[in-house]
Amino acid sequence: MLWAKRENIEEVMATLSNILQLDQEHVFHPWRAQGERNSTVVTGGKGSYFIDKCGLCHLDFHSGWGHFLLGYQPPEIINAIVEQVKKLCNVTPDYASEPAALLGRVLSEITPGDLSKCYFTTGGTGGIETAVKMARTFTGRS
Repeated sequence: MLWAKRENIEEVMATLSNILQLDQEHVFHPWRAQGERNSTVVTGGKGSYFIDKCGLCHLDFHSGWGHFLLGYQPPEIINAIVEQVKKLCNVTPDYASEPAALLGRVLSEITPGDLSKCYFTTGGTGGIETAVKMARTFTGRS
């Protein structure tokens, strides 16, 4: 599949131009030079391929993000996410939840040494701050 069917290519190009303009005005891309640039507008994907706004399929060699190793839209992962979201979408680290407790146990079983605790974070800053707190807790130092 090289091209998805489009009734009005002018409409597609106008939408593409609008998305790129909005992206340039409102989205900071930390891994790219800022300012005017051409970028691909991704609208979907399957397996190792992503689909751009014009309907072209591209083999994605960008493996820097770990979740790309699983491919785009893997059905088993989508189904697992949907089932979990139906039960519980999110919970703060202040509370216990079954998925976190079960994953924590699995991680402690496969982690070398006697490490038995883990922390689930959404980013680097929170992870670093929590690592310092954990080190202080387990070493008794302040």
